[in-house]
Amino acid sequence: MRCYKFFLYTFLVCDIIVMALYLWLMIFGNSVAPTTNYKPQTTHSASSPQLPTQIVSQAPKKQYQRLIDGVMVNKELVNQPLFAVLLDNLVEPSGLDKASVVYETLVEGGITRFMALFPISNYQLSAPSSSEPTLPPTSYKLQATSSPFAIGSVRSVRPYFVDWAQEVGATLVYVGGSDEALSKIETRDIKSLNEFYKGEYFYRDQNHNAPHHIFTSTDLLATFLRNSQSTMSMQAERGNPENDLEPWQFVDHSTTTDSVLKDIASFTVPFARTNIVEWMYDKTTGDYTRHPYSYIKAKNVVVQYTNISVIDDVGRLKIKTKGVGKAKIFLDGRQINGKWIKLKTGRTKFYDQSGNEIKFNRGVTWIEVVKS
Repeated sequence: MRCYKFFLYTFLVCDIIVMALYLWLMIFGNSVAPTTNYKPQTTHSASSPQLPTQIVSQAPKKQYQRLIDGVMVNKELVNQPLFAVLLDNLVEPSGLDKASVVYETLVEGGITRFMALFPISNYQLSAPSSSEPTLPPTSYKLQATSSPFAIGSVRSVRPYFVDWAQEVGATLVYVGGSDEALSKIETRDIKSLNEFYKGEYFYRDQNHNAPHHIFTSTDLLATFLRNSQSTMSMQAERGNPENDLEPWQFVDHSTTTDSVLKDIASFTVPFARTNIVEWMYDKTTGDYTRHPYSYIKAKNVVVQYTNISVIDDVGRLKIKTKGVGKAKIFLDGRQINGKWIKLKTGRTKFYDQSGNEIKFNRGVTWIEVVKS
Protein backbone atom coordinates (compact mmCIF):
# COMPACT_ATOMS: atom_id res chain seq x y z
CA MET A 1 0.00 0.00 0.00
CA ARG A 2 2.84 2.39 0.93
CA CYS A 3 4.55 1.54 -2.36
CA TYR A 4 1.40 2.40 -4.29
CA LYS A 5 1.07 5.81 -2.58
CA PHE A 6 4.76 6.57 -3.27
CA PHE A 7 4.34 6.02 -7.00
CA LEU A 8 1.13 8.02 -7.03
CA TYR A 9 2.74 10.99 -5.30
CA THR A 10 5.77 10.76 -7.61
CA PHE A 11 3.55 10.78 -10.72
CA LEU A 12 1.60 13.81 -9.48
CA VAL A 13 4.79 15.76 -8.73
CA CYS A 14 6.20 14.98 -12.16
CA ASP A 15 2.91 16.01 -13.79
CA ILE A 16 2.93 19.30 -11.87
CA ILE A 17 6.54 19.97 -12.89
CA VAL A 18 5.76 19.27 -16.59
CA MET A 19 2.70 21.54 -16.46
CA ALA A 20 4.74 24.29 -14.79
CA LEU A 21 7.46 24.05 -17.46
CA TYR A 22 4.83 24.20 -20.19
CA LEU A 23 3.22 27.32 -18.74
CA TRP A 24 6.61 29.00 -18.26
CA LEU A 25 7.53 28.37 -21.89
CA MET A 26 4.17 29.69 -23.09
CA ILE A 27 4.55 32.91 -21.09
CA PHE A 28 8.27 33.72 -21.38
CA GLY A 29 9.46 31.75 -24.40
CA ASN A 30 8.79 34.57 -27.03
CA SER A 31 11.06 37.03 -25.18
CA VAL A 32 14.12 34.86 -25.61
CA ALA A 33 16.45 36.37 -28.26
CA PRO A 34 17.33 34.14 -31.20
CA THR A 35 20.83 32.86 -31.42
CA THR A 36 21.35 34.37 -34.93
CA ASN A 37 20.20 37.58 -36.65
CA TYR A 38 18.18 36.86 -39.80
CA LYS A 39 18.55 39.31 -42.66
CA PRO A 40 16.63 38.67 -45.86
CA GLN A 41 18.90 38.45 -48.91
CA THR A 42 17.85 39.43 -52.42
CA THR A 43 19.27 36.94 -54.82
CA HIS A 44 19.38 37.14 -58.62
CA SER A 45 19.73 34.16 -60.87
CA ALA A 46 20.32 33.87 -64.58
CA SER A 47 16.66 33.02 -64.99
CA SER A 48 15.50 36.24 -63.27
CA PRO A 49 17.97 39.06 -64.00
CA GLN A 50 17.78 42.40 -62.17
CA LEU A 51 15.98 45.02 -64.26
CA PRO A 52 17.81 48.37 -64.69
CA THR A 53 16.22 51.56 -63.41
CA GLN A 54 14.03 53.04 -66.16
CA ILE A 55 15.18 56.48 -67.38
CA VAL A 56 12.39 58.60 -68.82
CA SER A 57 13.86 60.99 -71.40
CA GLN A 58 11.89 63.98 -72.61
CA ALA A 59 11.59 64.26 -76.37
CA PRO A 60 13.26 67.40 -77.79
CA LYS A 61 10.85 70.28 -78.34
CA LYS A 62 9.83 70.69 -81.96
CA GLN A 63 11.48 73.65 -83.66
CA TYR A 64 9.97 75.94 -86.28
CA GLN A 65 11.48 78.29 -88.85
CA ARG A 66 11.47 81.93 -87.81
CA LEU A 67 10.02 83.95 -90.65
CA ILE A 68 12.46 86.87 -90.62
CA ASP A 69 15.74 84.91 -90.83
CA GLY A 70 14.99 81.18 -91.05
CA VAL A 71 16.54 80.42 -87.65
CA MET A 72 14.90 77.42 -85.92
CA VAL A 73 13.05 78.51 -82.78
CA ASN A 74 10.16 77.54 -80.51
CA LYS A 75 6.71 77.92 -82.03
CA GLU A 76 5.82 81.07 -80.09
CA LEU A 77 8.87 82.87 -81.55
CA VAL A 78 8.14 82.17 -85.21
CA ASN A 79 6.69 85.60 -85.98
CA GLN A 80 7.58 87.93 -83.14
CA PRO A 81 7.07 91.71 -83.55
CA LEU A 82 9.91 93.40 -85.42
CA PHE A 83 11.60 96.72 -84.73
CA ALA A 84 13.43 98.53 -87.54
CA VAL A 85 16.00 100.78 -85.86
CA LEU A 86 17.81 103.51 -87.80
CA LEU A 87 21.48 103.44 -86.80
CA ASP A 88 24.38 105.81 -87.30
CA ASN A 89 27.53 104.97 -89.23
CA LEU A 90 29.58 108.00 -88.22
CA VAL A 91 30.25 106.41 -84.84
CA GLU A 92 30.63 102.70 -84.21
CA PRO A 93 27.11 101.27 -83.77
CA SER A 94 26.00 99.17 -80.80
CA GLY A 95 23.79 96.11 -81.18
CA LEU A 96 24.15 95.98 -84.96
CA ASP A 97 25.80 92.56 -84.79
CA LYS A 98 22.68 91.12 -83.11
CA ALA A 99 20.19 92.12 -85.82
CA SER A 100 18.49 89.48 -87.98
CA VAL A 101 18.44 91.56 -91.18
CA VAL A 102 20.29 94.79 -91.93
CA TYR A 103 19.73 97.26 -94.78
CA GLU A 104 22.62 99.60 -95.53
CA THR A 105 22.44 102.43 -98.02
CA LEU A 106 23.42 106.05 -98.60
CA VAL A 107 22.08 109.18 -96.98
CA GLU A 108 23.36 112.72 -97.55
CA GLY A 109 27.08 113.39 -97.87
CA GLY A 110 28.18 110.00 -99.19
CA ILE A 111 27.81 108.27 -95.82
CA THR A 112 25.64 105.24 -95.17
CA ARG A 113 22.99 104.51 -92.57
CA PHE A 114 21.75 101.17 -91.26
CA MET A 115 18.23 99.94 -90.74
CA ALA A 116 18.53 96.93 -88.43
CA LEU A 117 15.63 94.53 -87.89
CA PHE A 118 15.32 93.06 -84.40
CA PRO A 119 12.71 90.43 -83.51
CA ILE A 120 11.65 90.82 -79.89
CA SER A 121 12.35 87.15 -79.22
CA ASN A 122 14.33 87.78 -76.02
CA TYR A 123 11.24 88.32 -73.90
CA GLN A 124 8.02 86.67 -72.81
CA LEU A 125 5.43 89.43 -73.02
CA SER A 126 2.10 89.31 -71.22
CA ALA A 127 -0.68 91.83 -70.88
CA PRO A 128 -1.05 93.50 -67.47
CA SER A 129 -3.97 92.37 -65.36
CA SER A 130 -6.85 94.76 -64.67
CA SER A 131 -5.72 95.05 -61.05
CA GLU A 132 -2.15 95.94 -61.97
CA PRO A 133 -1.30 99.56 -61.15
CA THR A 134 -0.20 101.97 -63.84
CA LEU A 135 3.58 102.15 -63.75
CA PRO A 136 6.22 104.12 -65.61
CA PRO A 137 7.44 102.22 -68.68
CA THR A 138 10.78 101.25 -67.17
CA SER A 139 9.12 99.83 -64.06
CA TYR A 140 7.60 96.81 -65.78
CA LYS A 141 9.34 93.57 -65.01
CA LEU A 142 9.86 91.54 -68.16
CA GLN A 143 10.85 87.89 -68.14
CA ALA A 144 14.09 88.01 -70.09
CA THR A 145 15.39 84.77 -71.58
CA SER A 146 18.62 86.44 -72.66
CA SER A 147 20.45 89.56 -71.60
CA PRO A 148 19.13 92.87 -72.97
CA PHE A 149 21.55 94.96 -74.99
CA ALA A 150 21.96 98.57 -76.10
CA ILE A 151 21.11 99.70 -79.63
CA GLY A 152 22.45 102.95 -81.06
CA SER A 153 23.14 105.52 -81.83
CA VAL A 154 19.64 106.03 -83.20
CA ARG A 155 19.33 108.51 -86.09
CA SER A 156 16.72 110.08 -88.35
CA VAL A 157 14.63 108.27 -90.96
CA ARG A 158 14.48 108.60 -94.76
CA PRO A 159 11.63 107.66 -97.15
CA TYR A 160 13.23 104.50 -98.56
CA PHE A 161 13.73 103.07 -95.06
CA VAL A 162 10.00 103.50 -94.50
CA ASP A 163 9.36 101.34 -97.60
CA TRP A 164 11.61 98.51 -96.37
CA ALA A 165 10.19 98.58 -92.85
CA GLN A 166 6.65 98.44 -94.19
CA GLU A 167 7.49 95.28 -96.18
CA VAL A 168 7.91 93.29 -92.95
CA GLY A 169 5.41 95.14 -90.77
CA ALA A 170 8.13 96.44 -88.46
CA THR A 171 7.86 99.31 -85.98
CA LEU A 172 10.22 102.07 -87.12
CA VAL A 173 12.51 103.45 -84.40
CA TYR A 174 14.14 106.81 -85.16
CA VAL A 175 14.91 110.37 -84.03
CA GLY A 176 12.98 112.67 -86.35
CA GLY A 177 13.43 112.52 -90.11
CA SER A 178 12.96 114.21 -93.44
CA ASP A 179 9.57 115.76 -94.23
CA GLU A 180 8.86 113.17 -96.90
CA ALA A 181 9.70 110.27 -94.58
CA LEU A 182 7.55 111.60 -91.73
CA SER A 183 4.67 112.21 -94.15
CA LYS A 184 4.93 108.62 -95.42
CA ILE A 185 4.81 107.27 -91.89
CA GLU A 186 1.68 109.28 -91.12
CA THR A 187 -0.26 108.69 -94.33
CA ARG A 188 0.52 104.96 -94.46
CA ASP A 189 -0.20 104.51 -90.75
CA ILE A 190 3.22 102.92 -90.21
CA LYS A 191 3.92 101.67 -86.69
CA SER A 192 6.61 103.98 -85.35
CA LEU A 193 8.57 105.06 -82.30
CA ASN A 194 9.91 108.60 -82.65
CA GLU A 195 12.22 109.85 -79.89
CA PHE A 196 10.78 113.34 -80.31
CA TYR A 197 7.49 112.16 -78.81
CA LYS A 198 8.40 108.99 -76.90
CA GLY A 199 11.65 109.93 -75.22
CA GLU A 200 11.04 107.59 -72.27
CA TYR A 201 12.03 104.66 -74.51
CA PHE A 202 15.44 106.17 -75.28
CA TYR A 203 18.40 107.41 -73.26
CA ARG A 204 21.41 109.65 -73.81
CA ASP A 205 24.81 108.02 -73.67
CA GLN A 206 27.30 110.33 -71.96
CA ASN A 207 30.19 108.76 -73.89
CA HIS A 208 28.96 110.22 -77.18
CA ASN A 209 28.43 113.78 -78.34
CA ALA A 210 25.19 115.01 -79.88
CA PRO A 211 23.63 114.05 -82.23
CA HIS A 212 25.26 110.60 -81.87
CA HIS A 213 24.30 110.10 -78.23
CA ILE A 214 20.71 108.81 -78.40
CA PHE A 215 20.34 105.09 -77.71
CA THR A 216 17.62 102.57 -76.98
CA SER A 217 17.77 98.93 -75.88
CA THR A 218 15.93 95.65 -76.32
CA ASP A 219 14.30 95.95 -72.91
CA LEU A 220 13.07 99.48 -73.66
CA LEU A 221 11.64 98.34 -77.00
CA ALA A 222 9.95 95.39 -75.33
CA THR A 223 8.55 97.75 -72.70
CA PHE A 224 7.18 99.99 -75.45
CA LEU A 225 5.44 96.98 -76.96
CA ARG A 226 4.19 96.00 -73.50
CA ASN A 227 2.77 99.44 -72.84
CA SER A 228 1.43 100.09 -76.30
CA GLN A 229 -2.35 100.34 -76.54
CA SER A 230 -2.22 98.01 -79.54
CA THR A 231 -0.09 95.37 -77.82
CA MET A 232 -2.79 92.73 -77.74
CA SER A 233 -3.84 93.28 -81.35
CA MET A 234 -0.21 93.20 -82.48
CA GLN A 235 0.36 89.96 -80.63
CA ALA A 236 -2.84 88.48 -82.04
CA GLU A 237 -1.70 89.31 -85.56
CA ARG A 238 1.79 87.94 -84.98
CA GLY A 239 0.38 84.76 -83.46
CA ASN A 240 -0.56 83.57 -86.94
CA PRO A 241 2.66 82.41 -88.69
CA GLU A 242 1.08 83.07 -92.09
CA ASN A 243 0.09 86.65 -91.31
CA ASP A 244 1.82 89.92 -92.23
CA LEU A 245 5.40 88.84 -92.90
CA GLU A 246 6.13 87.18 -96.23
CA PRO A 247 9.27 85.09 -95.62
CA TRP A 248 12.17 84.43 -97.91
CA GLN A 249 13.18 80.83 -98.57
CA PHE A 250 15.78 79.33 -96.23
CA VAL A 251 17.84 76.14 -96.15
CA ASP A 252 20.51 74.69 -93.88
CA HIS A 253 23.02 74.92 -96.72
CA SER A 254 22.46 76.71 -100.00
CA THR A 255 22.35 74.72 -103.22
CA THR A 256 24.36 75.38 -106.35
CA THR A 257 22.49 76.88 -109.31
CA ASP A 258 23.35 77.46 -112.93
CA SER A 259 23.93 81.14 -112.29
CA VAL A 260 26.92 80.65 -109.99
CA LEU A 261 29.69 82.85 -111.34
CA LYS A 262 32.65 81.58 -109.32
CA ASP A 263 33.98 81.12 -105.82
CA ILE A 264 34.53 84.50 -104.18
CA ALA A 265 36.62 84.76 -100.99
CA SER A 266 36.06 88.52 -100.65
CA PHE A 267 34.31 91.38 -102.38
CA THR A 268 33.82 95.12 -101.98
CA VAL A 269 30.72 97.32 -101.95
CA PRO A 270 31.51 100.82 -103.32
CA PHE A 271 28.89 103.11 -101.77
CA ALA A 272 30.98 106.16 -102.54
CA ARG A 273 34.53 107.04 -103.49
CA THR A 274 35.50 107.41 -99.84
CA ASN A 275 33.08 104.83 -98.48
CA ILE A 276 33.94 101.28 -99.51
CA VAL A 277 32.89 98.24 -97.51
CA GLU A 278 34.66 94.88 -97.77
CA TRP A 279 33.22 91.47 -96.90
CA MET A 280 35.50 88.45 -96.37
CA TYR A 281 34.34 84.82 -96.32
CA ASP A 282 35.52 82.30 -93.72
CA LYS A 283 34.91 78.77 -95.02
CA THR A 284 35.49 77.24 -91.56
CA THR A 285 32.47 79.06 -90.10
CA GLY A 286 30.47 79.83 -93.23
CA ASP A 287 30.34 83.49 -92.17
CA TYR A 288 31.08 86.72 -93.99
CA THR A 289 32.93 89.33 -91.93
CA ARG A 290 32.40 93.02 -92.57
CA HIS A 291 35.24 95.55 -92.70
CA PRO A 292 35.11 97.98 -91.04
CA TYR A 293 33.43 96.57 -87.91
CA SER A 294 34.94 93.08 -88.08
CA TYR A 295 32.72 91.88 -85.21
CA ILE A 296 29.79 91.89 -87.64
CA LYS A 297 29.07 88.52 -89.27
CA ALA A 298 26.50 87.45 -91.85
CA LYS A 299 25.46 84.20 -93.51
CA ASN A 300 24.17 85.99 -96.61
CA VAL A 301 25.09 89.30 -98.25
CA VAL A 302 23.05 90.81 -101.09
CA VAL A 303 24.22 93.72 -103.21
CA GLN A 304 21.06 95.30 -104.60
CA TYR A 305 21.55 97.73 -107.50
CA THR A 306 18.95 100.45 -108.03
CA ASN A 307 18.41 104.03 -109.17
CA ILE A 308 19.76 106.60 -106.71
CA SER A 309 19.60 110.33 -107.39
CA VAL A 310 20.07 113.60 -105.47
CA ILE A 311 16.82 115.59 -105.25
CA ASP A 312 17.76 118.85 -103.45
CA ASP A 313 20.57 121.17 -102.40
CA VAL A 314 20.83 119.47 -99.02
CA GLY A 315 21.84 116.28 -100.79
CA ARG A 316 18.77 114.23 -99.94
CA LEU A 317 18.35 111.15 -102.07
CA LYS A 318 15.61 109.41 -103.96
CA ILE A 319 16.12 105.64 -104.00
CA LYS A 320 13.99 103.32 -106.10
CA THR A 321 12.56 100.54 -103.92
CA LYS A 322 9.94 99.06 -106.27
CA GLY A 323 10.30 97.40 -109.64
CA VAL A 324 13.08 95.17 -110.96
CA GLY A 325 16.85 95.50 -110.77
CA LYS A 326 20.17 93.71 -110.80
CA ALA A 327 21.46 91.89 -107.73
CA LYS A 328 24.49 89.90 -106.64
CA ILE A 329 23.96 87.35 -103.91
CA PHE A 330 26.88 86.07 -101.84
CA LEU A 331 26.54 82.91 -99.77
CA ASP A 332 28.79 79.95 -98.93
CA GLY A 333 31.74 81.69 -100.55
CA ARG A 334 30.00 81.94 -103.92
CA GLN A 335 28.57 84.74 -106.01
CA ILE A 336 25.19 84.30 -107.67
CA ASN A 337 24.23 86.79 -110.35
CA GLY A 338 20.54 87.53 -110.27
CA LYS A 339 17.87 90.16 -109.85
CA TRP A 340 15.51 91.69 -107.30
CA ILE A 341 11.77 92.15 -107.79
CA LYS A 342 9.45 94.28 -105.68
CA LEU A 343 5.80 94.57 -106.68
CA LYS A 344 3.45 97.29 -105.44
CA THR A 345 2.70 95.14 -102.42
CA GLY A 346 4.57 92.31 -100.76
CA ARG A 347 8.24 91.90 -100.03
CA THR A 348 11.36 92.34 -102.15
CA LYS A 349 12.41 88.92 -103.45
CA PHE A 350 15.69 87.80 -105.00
CA TYR A 351 16.09 85.40 -107.92
CA ASP A 352 18.89 83.77 -109.89
CA GLN A 353 19.23 84.14 -113.64
CA SER A 354 17.03 81.09 -114.24
CA GLY A 355 14.16 82.70 -112.34
CA ASN A 356 14.49 80.55 -109.21
CA GLU A 357 13.99 82.31 -105.91
CA ILE A 358 17.20 82.41 -103.88
CA LYS A 359 17.35 80.01 -100.95
CA PHE A 360 19.26 81.82 -98.22
CA ASN A 361 21.21 80.24 -95.41
CA ARG A 362 19.50 80.41 -92.04
CA GLY A 363 20.84 83.36 -90.08
CA VAL A 364 21.82 86.98 -90.58
CA THR A 365 21.33 88.65 -93.98
CA TRP A 366 22.72 92.03 -95.04
CA ILE A 367 21.19 93.99 -97.93
CA GLU A 368 23.67 96.49 -99.39
CA VAL A 369 21.72 98.92 -101.61
CA VAL A 370 23.95 100.74 -104.10
CA LYS A 371 23.62 102.86 -107.23
CA SER A 372 23.25 100.98 -110.52
